[in-house]
Amino acid sequence: MTAASSRPVPVAVPAGELMRFANLELDLGRARERPGAADDVLLTGATGFLGAFVLQALLERSEARVRCLVRAGSAPEAQQRLAAALEKYGLADAQLDGRVEVLPGDVSLPGAGLAPDTYDAVANGVDAIVHSAARVHWLAPFEELAGPNADGTRRMLELAACGRPKMMHHVSSIGVFPYRPDVPVLEDSDIDHDEPLFGGYVQTKWVAEKLVERAGELGVPVRTYRPGTLVGSSRTGHFSRASFLDRLLIGSAQFGSSPILAHAIEMTPVDYCAEGIAALVQDPDAGSGVFHLTNPAPVRAERLHGLIAKAGYETDRQPFESWRDQLLASPSFEKNALHPFRLFLAAVQADQLSPPPYGSERAQAALAAAGVACPPVDETLIATYFARYRAEGFLQPPRAVG
Repeated sequence: MTAASSRPVPVAVPAGELMRFANLELDLGRARERPGAADDVLLTGATGFLGAFVLQALLERSEARVRCLVRAGSAPEAQQRLAAALEKYGLADAQLDGRVEVLPGDVSLPGAGLAPDTYDAVANGVDAIVHSAARVHWLAPFEELAGPNADGTRRMLELAACGRPKMMHHVSSIGVFPYRPDVPVLEDSDIDHDEPLFGGYVQTKWVAEKLVERAGELGVPVRTYRPGTLVGSSRTGHFSRASFLDRLLIGSAQFGSSPILAHAIEMTPVDYCAEGIAALVQDPDAGSGVFHLTNPAPVRAERLHGLIAKAGYETDRQPFESWRDQLLASPSFEKNALHPFRLFLAAVQADQLSPPPYGSERAQAALAAAGVACPPVDETLIATYFARYRAEGFLQPPRAVG
């Protein structure tokens, strides 16, 4: 059964009801054997926000060859899409490395959309698969996202089980757990909860993670990485325009008002997350299991408000509902950075913006040994982000004081 088949999935559904999409059968071959060093890596999702930074991190932290599977109908189109993504996120130099090979395909299709001889060459050539490809859309239904997100993971697991032994490194989402701000989520927390999951994105990511879990039970070497709430690069500030949190910071500065949130805000710089994945891909002794690539030191909302003021953007603070209602009714709202999230804003409650505490002990121990540390959310980081927001035309320079 593919994830897009059978009856439609509701907007909100208990996670357990999605199990019908998580059946998996694999012809294991040599898959149970211990894979060697990750000298040849297949990377999916390199044209996405996190995937582009993972590509850069793999090139910087290792001598590995990296084959990028890019959704495209031809090699020139795949090359163009990858080059455009790297330039968009300030990573243009990564495409110049001779170790990068670009393969046109589609993870949602049988055989990942690869020609049979190319599929065989990949299956018998790579030591590791880093599966970062996913379609991110918080409001899309399950059926729309099942192909790239759930079936795409199934295709990568089939490839992992074929040919040369290889480790499957799966990029999941912290969203496979519900937002309950007072209930910690640990790396070993059981995803077989029966809490409701809202929207097709987290529903399909939950199914994908169950498929990976099942593959591990069958004997495929697997690891799962759950990124936190991704924000811009700590080096350059380059960010995803699909990021709600970045747009919340920008939109509040544009509006001159920000919401009061009761709980700490988890902000994970994308380059830290990518470097963490690259370091773990190169660590054969890290074992299997789940790794939370989250910020171990969330920032309180009032401190973040102060850091934004130090960056030059003073805002008043209001209770969330009052702030939200005034923002949505503002005559200038169509020009606000949060306008693309208007339907989400109209429906969301303040507690739904407050993530639970995330435990990351396994990841922190492994990354400390590799010399990877999460940058603190401090004056320097926030200044870097707001400089990028200005450079991309979202904000005017702050007014001089005095």
